[in-house]
Amino acid sequence: MREKYDRDGIPIKPIRRKYKKKVSGSYALVAPEYRRAGWWPAPVAGKKLLATGVAGYKGIITDEKVEELKRDFPRADTALLLEGVVGIDVDHRDHKYGAFQLQELKKELGPLPPTFSITSRGPDSPSRIYLFRVESDCQRRGKLAKDIEVIHRFQRYAVTFPTIHPDTGQRYEWYSPEGEQLRTWLPHPSELPLLPEPWDEYLKSRSSSRRDREGRGIFSGAIELWEPWLGFEEPTSPTRDLINQIQEEPHIGHNELLHFVIAIHEARALSFELGLGHAIKFLNEKYFAETNDPDPEREWENIIRWVLTDSWTPTTLGGPPLSSIYDSIIARWTNSRNSDR
Repeated sequence: MREKYDRDGIPIKPIRRKYKKKVSGSYALVAPEYRRAGWWPAPVAGKKLLATGVAGYKGIITDEKVEELKRDFPRADTALLLEGVVGIDVDHRDHKYGAFQLQELKKELGPLPPTFSITSRGPDSPSRIYLFRVESDCQRRGKLAKDIEVIHRFQRYAVTFPTIHPDTGQRYEWYSPEGEQLRTWLPHPSELPLLPEPWDEYLKSRSSSRRDREGRGIFSGAIELWEPWLGFEEPTSPTRDLINQIQEEPHIGHNELLHFVIAIHEARALSFELGLGHAIKFLNEKYFAETNDPDPEREWENIIRWVLTDSWTPTTLGGPPLSSIYDSIIARWTNSRNSDR
């Protein structure tokens, strides 16, 4: 590809698209097999859903719709829309530690039965989607922990075999409860173990934080003080990650809003991250554009007041993160070296 230059002769960096427009999967071929096994397949490009109106709170998927999607997206990749099933999506790689967080949850909620799973990272990786049967589809939280997401009828979808992971180039595979790769058959959703009741009750609960708030009241001051306290500096890396997570969330309802408000507040109060005002503004815009709450203004304010508690004041913030100080020192040192030459 010929390199392009701007008016000053400086090379223009090509725009890297997250998802390729061209897909080369086999959706039309595998969709009937998934239907015969009791699953609802949907076309994706990498991890991006291509069809509209099939996922989320208002999504509808039928056999007729699958036939239509086969005609429209025959060479798409494949994902599963979960009905009567919950997926616990553990991310344990790089700087994500979902497997450790899952162990902590097991101490609180009890063990999980061995079950079927899907992953593109091989049989030994803890990063995978664990699938469990549930009695009914209803509103459940979208997060179990920082690096554990929840997939259910109204929340996301599970990318599956034979899709190739867009980042790693590895194929998604199915694994048995014993960890053996499945090559000749697929389990029916009814064959999955039932999600234990304490886990399902926790997923149905409206709280997204397990922090102890007993004995604390809600914040009664002016919540307009909160955004400036979050800051509008250049966002640090964790802040940018939060913004990306908000952007990729398919729907912002009560549970998702509560999760992200807590994450934003704790990123500032506990980790001293910068630029979180940008994250809360983005969350505000997405929430008000997507919520089904009859009184979203009141819901927004109530959640913020509950998260802040009556112990919060704008002066409770400490200093900036060490990484920001380090970056600032390195930048000054570099500039000083350049000016001496």
